[in-house]
Amino acid sequence: TVTSAYSDDWASVIASIKPAEKIAFDNATSADSANGSATTLTYSHTVGSGTNRILVVGVVTYSSSISSVTYNGTAMTAIDSATESHANSYVYLYYLVAPATGAHDVVVTLPAGSWIHSTASSYTGASQTGQPEAYAHASGNNPSYSESVTTVADNSWAVMMVSDAEGRYSGVGAGTVQRGTTFGGGGGLVDSGNPVSPAGSKSLTVTSAYSDDWASVIASIK
Repeated sequence: TVTSAYSDDWASVIASIKPAEKIAFDNATSADSANGSATTLTYSHTVGSGTNRILVVGVVTYSSSISSVTYNGTAMTAIDSATESHANSYVYLYYLVAPATGAHDVVVTLPAGSWIHSTASSYTGASQTGQPEAYAHASGNNPSYSESVTTVADNSWAVMMVSDAEGRYSGVGAGTVQRGTTFGGGGGLVDSGNPVSPAGSKSLTVTSAYSDDWASVIASIK
């Protein structure tokens, strides 16, 4: 309402501004192959009914390449990969925007037999274009291993998949939330647990009781 001391003629425009949607965690599922000669790992992951969905799938294996990763029969897009030199394990990160809701199969296919460990983690409130906005990969040796990514948009989330060559992954550090682990402590998928605001460098940290060899891929989801 606006006022005047007189009976005046007015013109106006009014609008309601909706707050920007923020990313939120939806659900996570982990699975492992039964033996070291598997060429396919299939497991069910449930995506909730929220809007602007994105699915991230991490894989740890001893294969230097992956033939495909699909969800509900739809091919997922590779973000990046890394390897550690101690046991020659490889870590991969994939994504899919607008994944189908409900319970559907994640299928990881290799060109030759190996161990396969995987975690699927879904989120809501994510941009449906330009994903990921940034990513990086690294390897190192340390009881407490960190990797960082520089987010671009305000309120982005960081997601990371790691491989622990010695199989002694034990937990996470500050500002890091565990979403899934692989068989025998061989690694896991973690994220920031909250929006990164303001935008900038964000580190995620995983831990072991010993000085272990690690490899990781981290991505910023806007």
